[in-house]
Amino acid sequence: NPTFNAPTSPDLIVNGDFTDTGADVIYNGDFADTSIALGSAGSGWGNIQGTAAYTTFGGDTAVKLTRATTTNSIRVTNLTGYNPILADTSYRLTYTVLENNGVTNFRIYASGEKVIPYSVATHIFYFRTGSVNNILDFRNYTNNSDITFTDVICEPLGEGWTIGGTQDATYY
Repeated sequence: NPTFNAPTSPDLIVNGDFTDTGADVIYNGDFADTSIALGSAGSGWGNIQGTAAYTTFGGDTAVKLTRATTTNSIRVTNLTGYNPILADTSYRLTYTVLENNGVTNFRIYASGEKVIPYSVATHIFYFRTGSVNNILDFRNYTNNSDITFTDVICEPLGEGWTIGGTQDATYY
């Protein structure tokens, strides 16, 4: 189970509800700007493996990851196409799955593989990066399936909070 290290004063835990966070590191997390192709600098998303495409679902602009039988992923980038994820940092990741057609193995890669929720809903997932491989990829590992998601937000935890060790925490 994850451990959280909290700053305390004599009788007070600061930011106990995790609402005070740093700035969102995701550019175009709602996929509203479709004028720049996914995988191109300025789109906020790169290093695509397999099929990833802008789509509209229920009035929301999103991205759909479609996997046949090979690797299927998309990486978070900044405006210039580089990685915005910092080493040794605890993050709160929020995203909304709009449609799931057969995905039973959805993950992020951030200093290692982390299984994340894939049901149609908004999810919050806390994770900590290590000292190397600090990228943020979304990966569909289920053959012959697709998943559509949007409203991706990734914020460093604020007020001195950190997730201890290499553990992760999921909040639904």
